[in-house]
Amino acid sequence: TGEKWSRQSEELPLHRVIDLATLICITMDYSKNGRLSSSDDFPVSRSADNHELTHHIGLMKKELKENQEYLDESLKRLSTELKRLGY
Repeated sequence: TGEKWSRQSEELPLHRVIDLATLICITMDYSKNGRLSSSDDFPVSRSADNHELTHHIGLMKKELKENQEYLDESLKRLSTELKRLGY
């Protein structure tokens, strides 16, 4: 809101953390393969009116490439735990 910062501003529901992990996976796939996956319960689309979209995609690809090792490690760990839970 641009108003006073509160402790509540720091709270993030756990299901949103998982949503962010899903979005990161979709972003990584888009960066590598040009596919933008989406589903009815988690719709994802590209901005149609961002005149700097090409620049932003370049920044995203650069960031993903620079952090690939860390992302791979974290995603493997997440995959292992999801499999352990039966997903």
